[in-house]
Amino acid sequence: MEKNNKFVSLFKNHWDIICLIIGTAVYLAYVLYVFVELPYESFIDKFYLIEPFYSGTLKFSDLLIPYTENGMLAANVLFLINLKLFHFSVFVESMVNVMMVIFVGWISIFKYANKVSEERKWFYYIAVAVMTIPLFSCMQQSAGGMSLQVRFGFAAFVLVSYMIDRFLIENKNLAYYILTIVMIFLSINFFGSSYSFGGVPFVCLVVLICMIRDKKILDVKRILIIIAYVAATVLYFFEYGFIGGPSGEVRVVDGGLMDKALAFITNVKSIVMGLIYWNSSCLLGRYIFEDGKISNNGYLLVGVFFTIVILVSLFLYFKTKMYEKTWIPIMWIGYNLVLFFIICIGRVEVIKTLGEAWVTSSWYTVNTKILTVSVIGIYMYYFNQIEGKAIVRKSAICIVHLVMGGLLIWGTFWNAARVPFEKVNLTQMQSYFFVESKEDLPVDGNGTTPLFKDLDTSWDAIELLKKYHLSLFRDYSD
Repeated sequence: MEKNNKFVSLFKNHWDIICLIIGTAVYLAYVLYVFVELPYESFIDKFYLIEPFYSGTLKFSDLLIPYTENGMLAANVLFLINLKLFHFSVFVESMVNVMMVIFVGWISIFKYANKVSEERKWFYYIAVAVMTIPLFSCMQQSAGGMSLQVRFGFAAFVLVSYMIDRFLIENKNLAYYILTIVMIFLSINFFGSSYSFGGVPFVCLVVLICMIRDKKILDVKRILIIIAYVAATVLYFFEYGFIGGPSGEVRVVDGGLMDKALAFITNVKSIVMGLIYWNSSCLLGRYIFEDGKISNNGYLLVGVFFTIVILVSLFLYFKTKMYEKTWIPIMWIGYNLVLFFIICIGRVEVIKTLGEAWVTSSWYTVNTKILTVSVIGIYMYYFNQIEGKAIVRKSAICIVHLVMGGLLIWGTFWNAARVPFEKVNLTQMQSYFFVESKEDLPVDGNGTTPLFKDLDTSWDAIELLKKYHLSLFRDYSD
């Protein structure tokens, strides 16, 4: 009996650690299984750094060449470190991605979930278990190349939003405040991509609300947080040449920002439908829909369900005055909402021609997980505020989260079912790096090779890797 009590006590007292360890183990196992040393597509776009690096002619400005609208500074610096220490290994970038997933999971569970549910009632164990699924699900895939920069920016936003929340709630000391300001600039100008701007509006809004609520409109520290974000945003556009580039052009989005904004405004109905699809992808991912394992109406029904869950959570957030405890849910939910609109502006023409579902992608799942985590945290906090038995309300909350958990498991299961086939495809793609001549590389009707680049670029990349013994051609005897 005593041993059983110790076993139960272990789970109760260390449930957060147990969930983090299990989540990490599952995600790491997925990454290791699916991994293939395959420096293709956006990896190749960083190869322009190789020759200057080895010849000693590399300039800092070479690191500031953007990938579409995404700055690449952090990913490029990592690429150079990878070249120096590991002769460029795709595996290294995969492991850096794993570390970022663990980091976001740690903040979500230990710094957010435990903060909003210091009193561990029975619902806490269900909620944290459900929360762990999206944090470590293979639906967010592994990452490297350009996508690693997006994940750098995402992890940096999660950290900075947490730091700002602590400053606003706990009124931290000057050293902490200065570090927060520094991290704001790093999150945008070093780690940031265009996705990072999803976090700016609601963080600034939260700071402004706190100033008005506390009747401290001229609070210099809080004003400087907003100024820091504005300054970092402006600096980002100068840093990567979107403003004041070689031709003095303003490059924000291809096709003209005004044209896309107008198309966005005139397609409000499609945007709303797109948001429903987006919310469905938070629980089910994208592949289950692409592969026809759920009907369009079924996918929309899940989206409507989660949209209602989100709206109710926001009502409960303000009803319980949870903002006295933390502003993280508003910043994280706001990040996803703004990111959705950024993506819509970029994809509005595709949405018009191919349908609203095209606003979703497996690419974005790594971002949407904090939306799900935020919502769960609000319900955890509300559950602890319910007085008395309140069996109906408590049961309803529990059922909703079990349904969410079931949908997350279903989406994860289907994504995992695809992994063996994806690995086969990646292994086959890897074989093209060992062809004897350029003519041996197949090209499709668009002039694209299996490495997702044109023929000349693909062959030059292979030759470059061979020349410097990088990635698949490393000399393992060194």
